[in-house]
Amino acid sequence: MDNHTFWKDKPVGTGKDNSPISINILAHLKTHNLSKEYTITSIETESDLEEVIILLSNHYISTLNNDINLIYPKKFIKWYIFNQNEGKNDCVVVKFEENVVGFVHGKSLLVRVNGKLVNALGINFLCVHREHRKKNLANVLIDEITKRGLVKGMNVGIFTGSKELPFKFGEARIFHRPINLSKLIDINYLPKRIYFNNPSYFDLRPKKRFGIRRMKKEDLPLIHELIKNIKPISEVFTINQLEDIFFSDNKIQSFVYENRSVTEFFSFYEINTLYKNGTTIKTAFLYYWFSKEAKFMKEDCVLVCKELGYDLLNALSIGDNYLFLSGNGFLPGTGKINYYFYNFKCNYEKSSGINFIMF
Repeated sequence: MDNHTFWKDKPVGTGKDNSPISINILAHLKTHNLSKEYTITSIETESDLEEVIILLSNHYISTLNNDINLIYPKKFIKWYIFNQNEGKNDCVVVKFEENVVGFVHGKSLLVRVNGKLVNALGINFLCVHREHRKKNLANVLIDEITKRGLVKGMNVGIFTGSKELPFKFGEARIFHRPINLSKLIDINYLPKRIYFNNPSYFDLRPKKRFGIRRMKKEDLPLIHELIKNIKPISEVFTINQLEDIFFSDNKIQSFVYENRSVTEFFSFYEINTLYKNGTTIKTAFLYYWFSKEAKFMKEDCVLVCKELGYDLLNALSIGDNYLFLSGNGFLPGTGKINYYFYNFKCNYEKSSGINFIMF
């Protein structure tokens, strides 16, 4: 931890304990002295929400040379921040002279960790404006959202990130499945040689299987059973939570395969990619799914994405995704996601043992 000053005094680490590390989280939180131009608050107005969306669009996820930015749809961000019982008190906003320059969100989650159910605060969308990153605002945001979690009785946190820290409990590679090949080649997102050296690599059957349809609310009891993918580390959902996820106006798409009864489902959400030349790549990210015929399910998902006008399908190398990520048109990317607990210790888990998606 010597090279990670902020984390060296925090309750983090890995090991076989499968339990919280500290019972006194407040002892690990610091008092941050910000200059008077900075204020710590929440989302109070619609204008604040708009500023948060702009902040995330311009400063959240991008490559080092800024040739690729990920753009979350406004509907998705608004839903994520305010869905179900979450609200303005579950996010922290830092303003500089009334302008939003920092943001983080905390969401109540139930996570299964090696057979143990853990109430955790899912910490997401930690973002600081580039011009303010030398002010330790990320540290301020983490400590403040931790305090708000404690108010809710939650002393364990879970988060993901591309940054490598010494206490990760897992990692996953991002894979890309090109759909609109001509567009991706024309804008130089996809090298021509990848396609022309093996065009059959990207071939699809002409049509999706008969029986593929959009998910309906009456499917939810079955979906609730199918999604109980018992991996060592996975999120646990109620039917009400699944209804909120799959039937809100939030850019999450869900489909089932029905053959007399519903036996499979897949879902994906939209995060568009803004490429270096200003071109928007309409991108779907694979979310939760279940199928005993993973290859067919994957092809159906790609065909549905194609019908809906997506250019690219991304997937993490977690859970059972390994069943179709090798070949089948998926290309390994350079991006990697690391998984971390705050105040909880467990052993390192291989990616196939993780079925947890943080958006």
